Amino acid sequence: GRYHLPPKSLEDDYELQSDVLGRGASGKVILARDRSTNHKYAVKTLQFKGVPESVRQDVKREAEVFLGMDHPRIARLMDVYENERQLRLVMECMEGGELFARLQRKRRFSEDQAVDAIYQMLLAVAYLHANRIAHRDLKLEN
Repeated sequence: GRYHLPPKSLEDDYELQSDVLGRGASGKVILARDRSTNHKYAVKTLQFKGVPESVRQDVKREAEVFLGMDHPRIARLMDVYENERQLRLVMECMEGGELFARLQRKRRFSEDQAVDAIYQMLLAVAYLHANRIAHRDLKLEN
C-alpha cells in the first residue's frame, strides 16, 4: 500500500534534499527524490507532539482520502509515512509555484488569465465536491 507504518520509513524510498519549497501553519515542505526513479516530490511533515488523538485520527483519515484523489489540477499524494512522532506526506512536486506569489509579482492578471486561473480552480473544486469532499481552506496559496 501507499500508507506506510514502521518499520518502513520515508528514507527507505526517498532521499530528502535541503531545499525548502514552502512553509505553512503545519510546518515546512521540503524537496525529496525517489530513490528508484529519481523523480522530485514535495514532502510535508505534520508533527504529532501535543496533538490530541482525535485530531490525529482526523488527519490520518484525510490522508487516506487524499491518497484516492486523481485529478490533473490537484497535487497527487503519492505516499504517507506514519510513525509515533509524525505523519509525512509525499506529494507531486508542482513546479509553477503559488498562484498568490505569481499575482504579487504581476500585480494583476489580464481578464483571460484570471478566467483561466479561476476555471482551473473550479475544475478541481468540482472534482472534490463530486467526491463529497469540502476543501475548507481555499486560497490562492493552496
